[in-house]
Amino acid sequence: MPSGRVITHLRQHLTTCASVVLVCHAVLKPPWEPSLNSLNPVDLLDPTTASGVVVYGLVAIAIAALGRWGRRLWVQPLRRLILSLPYVLRRPLMRLAYLLVPSWRSFSSATERQAHNLQDRINALSKRKRVPVCAVGGTYLDILFGPVDLHPPWDAERSTLQHVDISVGGSCYHLCKHLWDGFQIRTRLFTAIGQQDWASGILESELRRLHHVRPEMTMVPGARAGTSVHAQSVDLGSSPTYTYLGSVEQLRWGDVLVKMQKAFRGHVGILYLGGVLRTDLIGDMPDAIRQLSPGVLVVIDPGRTDPELGTEKYTQLARLLRLGCGDILIMSPTEMRLFLKANGLDVPEADDGAMLAAAADSELLPRVTIIRGQKASGYPKAALILDGRISLQQGDDSHWTPGAKIGGLQAFNAALIRELMRERSRLTLEDRLSAATRNALIYWSSQD
Repeated sequence: MPSGRVITHLRQHLTTCASVVLVCHAVLKPPWEPSLNSLNPVDLLDPTTASGVVVYGLVAIAIAALGRWGRRLWVQPLRRLILSLPYVLRRPLMRLAYLLVPSWRSFSSATERQAHNLQDRINALSKRKRVPVCAVGGTYLDILFGPVDLHPPWDAERSTLQHVDISVGGSCYHLCKHLWDGFQIRTRLFTAIGQQDWASGILESELRRLHHVRPEMTMVPGARAGTSVHAQSVDLGSSPTYTYLGSVEQLRWGDVLVKMQKAFRGHVGILYLGGVLRTDLIGDMPDAIRQLSPGVLVVIDPGRTDPELGTEKYTQLARLLRLGCGDILIMSPTEMRLFLKANGLDVPEADDGAMLAAAADSELLPRVTIIRGQKASGYPKAALILDGRISLQQGDDSHWTPGAKIGGLQAFNAALIRELMRERSRLTLEDRLSAATRNALIYWSSQD
């Protein structure tokens, strides 16, 4: 923007603001205040007088306007200048800029994120002594009770409950818990909680009490805490979960992005997005991911959603994946089947092989997709899809029976994140991901 236009816009804004302030001054002026014609120049610099408040208010407005237009003038030319330098000079200058000002990408429209740099992002994890791990998603108050008859007579009351447990839950919370319990890895948890009910107070106090998690909580005024109710059936089999989203569905990037940029100011890290289909994160995800360092590895586990309500969410997720928002996608077979159907693919209900083939042949997935979460007993298994190629991986326990433990699947995700941090730079990307998936299956079967 030319300097002449800047001055013109600034003059227009100052004139408008001055008119509003002077009108307010004339209306609200105390009787002991002097008139505008008899103002003493010294009073203009006295913040205790109405005229002084007007002057200082105009100065503040002028500084803010100059800063805004000044940023437009120098940010893009400076960025173009840096990009025109040789690579040996450009890389350290950009690293220094992101280290000093982590939010640089937010107002410079800078992006260097490329899908083919996936192996570089994974290799960089093992070169850092401490890798920042940020988990973003919903946190719930879990209420577990049982055993119950899932089909009681109408209008019946039972006093046969043997336990009622209340605890913190949610996929991101359980991921952080497994990372600490199994691998002593500390994490940052970005979530949203309400302010209107007792459950929100319990969630806030319990999260602040955790020594292995640094909670970054967004307080949503007027919202209630997300709550999940788990009924344990009499036969100890699987049972439905009923969830009230509450504050979870109001979690947005604008509430967490700046703090996340500071967490990843060292250029390397892991961002885990858990249960994003239930939040508002899916809306402006491309712009948010673009504003993060290109060295951050993005792992997405969209989580479960209502089949009748998830069609639109799954089509949005496919669009985001095509835009390169995720590096690794983790799903269960049921979730993958719903994802493919929502995006127009005809997938057989009981044929997992056909489902895997349809997923690999589609253009809906990122470079790496892992499908895990079996229900049958036997070796723990997972399917790894890398660049359209399917490889089946399995653990070492042939007598393993999948449990119904809440948060059990997050044991696999936590172990996978830990395995990606290990030093395996001499291996190919496929061998490295295969080894990480197998070891994650072994850890999962030992925990669930």
